[in-house]
Amino acid sequence: MTERFESCNKAISLVKVLSRMQWVHPYPYYLFLVGLLSLGLIIPLIRPPRTYGRNYLSLILSLAGVLLMLVALELFVTEEWAMLLLRNLQQIPLFFTPIVLFGLAREYSGYDSVRTVAWMALLSVPCLFFTGLIFSDEYHGLFRIESSIQTLWGLTQIQVEQTTLGFILSIYPIGVAVISGGIMLQNLIQDSPVNRAQHLLMFITYLIPLLNIIAVPLIPATLPGQMGFGFSIMAILLFILYYRFNLLVIWPVAKDRIFDAMKEGVLIFDRQYRLLEMNHAASDWLGRWAGSDMENGEEDVVSAWLEEDPAFHDAMRKRVRANTEREMVLEPDRTIMHLEVRSFPIARSRSGDEATLVIINDITAHKRYEDDLIRQATEDYLTGIANRRHFIDLYQKRHEQDHGSGSLLLLDLDHFKRVNDTYGHQTGDHVLRHFASLLESFFRDGFCGRIGGEEFGVYLPLTCDAAVEKARMFQDYLRDNPYVTTDKERIFTPVSTGVTEISADAPDFETVYRQADEAMYLAKENGRNQVVCHRDSCKQDNEQEDAK
Repeated sequence: MTERFESCNKAISLVKVLSRMQWVHPYPYYLFLVGLLSLGLIIPLIRPPRTYGRNYLSLILSLAGVLLMLVALELFVTEEWAMLLLRNLQQIPLFFTPIVLFGLAREYSGYDSVRTVAWMALLSVPCLFFTGLIFSDEYHGLFRIESSIQTLWGLTQIQVEQTTLGFILSIYPIGVAVISGGIMLQNLIQDSPVNRAQHLLMFITYLIPLLNIIAVPLIPATLPGQMGFGFSIMAILLFILYYRFNLLVIWPVAKDRIFDAMKEGVLIFDRQYRLLEMNHAASDWLGRWAGSDMENGEEDVVSAWLEEDPAFHDAMRKRVRANTEREMVLEPDRTIMHLEVRSFPIARSRSGDEATLVIINDITAHKRYEDDLIRQATEDYLTGIANRRHFIDLYQKRHEQDHGSGSLLLLDLDHFKRVNDTYGHQTGDHVLRHFASLLESFFRDGFCGRIGGEEFGVYLPLTCDAAVEKARMFQDYLRDNPYVTTDKERIFTPVSTGVTEISADAPDFETVYRQADEAMYLAKENGRNQVVCHRDSCKQDNEQEDAK
C-alpha cells in the first residue's frame, strides 16, 4: 500500500508540474522543433551506404536533438527538481558531443577509421565518470555548491553554481572540442578552393557548438537555454548543407577516397588554368613520365605534358570539350602507355565559378587488343608479312595514289614440297619465314605479302623492265642467303617469278594478278628459277627475250 501511495503521489506531482508549464512562450517551441528536425535528419544517414562519417554525424544529430528537447522541457517546467533532473540529463550530450565531433573531424580529414574509434573509446572514459558524478551529486556534493531558479525573458531555468572540481571537470570536453576544431581548421586550410564554400560552412557548423561549450561556462547567461540555442544553429546549418550541397549523400572524406582510388587520372584546373587537384593515378603516371623533372613541381610537369598536344591544349583553353589519344613513355623501364585524354569545362551556375576537368584513361590493354585484332586481320600468321587480303588493300590504295603506275611480282618457291618431305613441315615453316624476311628486307621500295602457301606477291613503284631487273637481283640475293638448319645444312629457295606492269586503266587486282600468275607459270614451264614478264604489259622486254 505504501509503494502504491508513493507512486500515486509522484504521478500527482508530475501532473501538477505539467499543469504549471509555460506553454505560451514561442522560444521553447523553437528549440523543441529544431530538436525534432535534427532527429529527422538522421533518417537519410542511417540508410546504406553506412560509413564511419555518416554514423558519427547521426550520433551528433541525435545528441543535438536530445539536448534541444531537454533544454526546451527545462524552460517549460517550473518545478526545481524537474529542472535539475533535465539539466543533469543535458550533461550527457554536452559531454559526449565533443568526443563524436573529434571522431567526425578525424574521419573528415582522412585519418585511420579504426584508430579513431579507439581514440574515441579512450576519450569517453572520463566522460562516463563525470556523468556518474553529476547524477550522484546530491550524495557527495563534489560537483555543485547550490542551485537556484533564474528568470529570463519570462522563462525560468535552473542556475547552478559549480565547485572548483566541477569547473575543472567541465574543461575536459572543452579541450576535446578545441582539438577537433583544430583538425577541421587544418583540413580547411589544406583544402582545394573549388570546395571551399561548402567546407567553410561545415567548419562554421563545427565552430558554433564548440564556441558554445567553451563560452557558456565562462560568461553569465543572457539567453534562456543558451547552450541549446547554439546547438539549434548547428542543426539549421546542417539542414542547409544537406539541401544546398547534398553533403550527406557522399560524405566529404568518401569523396576524397573515391577521387584517389579512381583508376582514371583526374586533373582539375581553375579558370586561370592553375592546377587545383590531381589524384593519385594522374600523379603516378605524370611523375613517371617526367622522371627527375618532377622535382620542378607538379604544375610545371602537367603544363609541359599538356603542351605536347597543342590541339588538345588549345581546345581546353577555349573551354570546349576535347578528346585525344596519345602515347606516354614511363620511366624508368621505358614502358609505353596508351592514353585517352578528355577535357570537360565545368561551371557552377549560382556562383559562376569555372573550372576544367581532365580525365585520363589508360587504354593500353584495349590498344594492345585492338592492335592484335588488326595484326590478325592484316598479317600472315606464319611469316608476319601482309596476308592476301591486306596485300590487296595495300595494292588498291597504292594504285589510286600512283594512278596505276608500278609493277606486280608474283613469286612461287620451286620444289618446295621437297623441303617439307626431306626436312619436315616444321623446317618448311622456318624456310618460309626466312624467305619472307629476305623478301621484306630486299624490296624496301615497295611492299610484299603472302598470297597463299609458298606463293608471295610484291608491289614495286617501277616499270616492268626495272621490276624484272630487280627480281633477277633478288634471285642472286637468295643464292647468297640460304636458310641454315640447326644441323648446319643449307637450304636454297629458288623461285619462279612472274611480272606484270600495272597500267592506269587496269580494271582490278584480279586482272593484274591473273597476268602475273600467267607469267609465273610460264617461268616454271621454261625450267623454273626464272623471271618472266607478262607479254601484254612488258612487250619490249619480251621482244628482247624472243630475239635471243
